[in-house]
Amino acid sequence: MKVKLAETITATLVLLLLMPTLSATKGVVFEELWAQLDRESYSAYVHCTAISSEVLYVVGNKTVPEGKSVGFKHYLRVEMRERGTGILLGYWEEEARVTSSRCILRGSTLYVAGVFQRPDLTRSVGFLMALSSNLTLLKKALFDYGVESGVLAVEADGERVYVTTYVRTGNNVEYRLEVVDPAELEVVKGVNLPHEGNAVRLNPVTRHLWVLGYNRTTLFNEDLNTLIAFNVGGLTVDFSEGGYAYIVRSDSLAKVSPEGLVIKEAPKREGPGKLLDICYMDGYIFAVNRVQKYPVTGYHYYYVEAYSGDLELAGSSPLRSARGTEVYLEPGELACSGGVLYFAGWYQYAQFTGWAILALKPVEFENLTSTFTASPEAPTTKPPVTTSYTELTTQQPRITLTPQASQVGRPARTPRYWWVGLAVTLIVFTIIVGPSLLSRRRAGSRVAVS
Repeated sequence: MKVKLAETITATLVLLLLMPTLSATKGVVFEELWAQLDRESYSAYVHCTAISSEVLYVVGNKTVPEGKSVGFKHYLRVEMRERGTGILLGYWEEEARVTSSRCILRGSTLYVAGVFQRPDLTRSVGFLMALSSNLTLLKKALFDYGVESGVLAVEADGERVYVTTYVRTGNNVEYRLEVVDPAELEVVKGVNLPHEGNAVRLNPVTRHLWVLGYNRTTLFNEDLNTLIAFNVGGLTVDFSEGGYAYIVRSDSLAKVSPEGLVIKEAPKREGPGKLLDICYMDGYIFAVNRVQKYPVTGYHYYYVEAYSGDLELAGSSPLRSARGTEVYLEPGELACSGGVLYFAGWYQYAQFTGWAILALKPVEFENLTSTFTASPEAPTTKPPVTTSYTELTTQQPRITLTPQASQVGRPARTPRYWWVGLAVTLIVFTIIVGPSLLSRRRAGSRVAVS
């Protein structure tokens, strides 16, 4: 009995000691090219990203102390960064309490849409704005219907801009798909949606509009006539070069044909948690998975998972900077282009939060060399007030934290929580096996005495 018990304990300890190696072989598939961690704000969150051939655009909100007074100022901020290094090239910002925003780059125009709170904080209002590639404000428009309202997603094809909006009256919420004139940003046409408008995307092959609700997706033609609807919805969608759609749901991925026929659904591999964003690049689908870390506190950590075109898991890696700083997605975004993933989210330092922007290369997939750009989608936000445009030629980067040279290119670290498992195992062993051994020892003592 003692021999079997000793063998069990030895096997358990060996398994626990090997856990770091086992978790590492699960697939550290991403190498960090650069990371920019901002420490300029009291509170700051990235909402979305867009990519050009040389520039990464990042949109989000920032809250800063108002001088020596007690109050704070809230800003919608748009930054342009060099894709190769993440260095700040310039920014545009406007004072507004933005709650969400989404952005896309079409041609030389950056469209930003979303929701902001009125200055009196009585209700939310939707907005849509167009900026040039060097962040000159071209036009902006409000979607103010006198009640709670907002813009959830934005798409454009060069001739039209498409937005999904909502209007809340009491307990009733109405969702719409609307066509906007790109020159004046005025609504020219719209239809009611039978479900939410989490995302609107244009299929690059069929040119059909895909509008996602949580549990249902509807396809429209350019005249906003309904083509087909099916009972698979989600948070966002991206397309392959052949027009196949990959939809990210909270707990699974779905592959759908260009015509709207569901081909396959695959559950996420890490849990418990939920999938948040997706990006297609050269035959692979990259998804961000928020995994529950501590059930009691509710803290989460994030994995970037790579799937084949048939939704088979190819590898995964915990998401953190080369310094070991944990970064978080919500309400940020994953984008990809030219064999590189761009993760824009936030991280925590002291009691503050700052922007976290990482460039990750999937090192196990060296064939990722195309210039296919997966663009963002989903909710958005708007500010009225005055605009302060900073000249890009004179603006200096204000980043205070960059990776050390020796850290650039270091593979993302694998979490080492094996020692927690060891401690838990020893405690459980003591509680369960200890009393049994003690009782046997006492029984043996009584036999010896008798």
